[in-house]
Amino acid sequence: MPGKLTIVSDFVCPYCYWLEALLDRLEEPPEVTHVPFQLTEPPEPRVDVWNDPVRRARYAETLGPACQAQGVEMHLPPRVIPRPYTDLAFQGWCFAEERGRGEPFYRAVFRAYFVEERDIGDPAVLTELAEGCGLPGENFRTALETGAYAETVRRESRLSREALGIRMVPTILAGDKRLEGFVPDLDALQAWLDEVRREA
Repeated sequence: MPGKLTIVSDFVCPYCYWLEALLDRLEEPPEVTHVPFQLTEPPEPRVDVWNDPVRRARYAETLGPACQAQGVEMHLPPRVIPRPYTDLAFQGWCFAEERGRGEPFYRAVFRAYFVEERDIGDPAVLTELAEGCGLPGENFRTALETGAYAETVRRESRLSREALGIRMVPTILAGDKRLEGFVPDLDALQAWLDEVRREA
């Protein structure tokens, strides 16, 4: 298995959530570092994916059969109108990372949006998720209200776009190799990881 992977993703990207599900199914899951990439950054207008027939058709064609085959529960798309910004969710993740709870919080945010159809742009929702991961809710909420991690998220977002040259999510980076976009199944992911290992 290759060394640490860098995965660039956004909490509202269904292909990113699908990738996380595939990684969980690997016999030897790799060590992963996450980097944020916001599909819609404030003050850009938020989009309504629920009422978008083009996205619905694309998700049904690509992710629908894949999720059914792997038993992955996911609303395609979730009924959250409009699609939330994810800057606060990433700020919450930074808070969780500093306290050793980054991974469970990351998973909780994805599940809240794609399985439970909750608004992950709502500080109250994020605080509840944080508390469910064993984080202090009052301190977490204060960090969101004061923007304690806002600059960190902005810096990481610039890194993903400018330094890493990210143009789509998910993107997996392993050294100078990258895998971009929809990974159709576990075999495709494993084949890419095997190639990375052989060339390492």
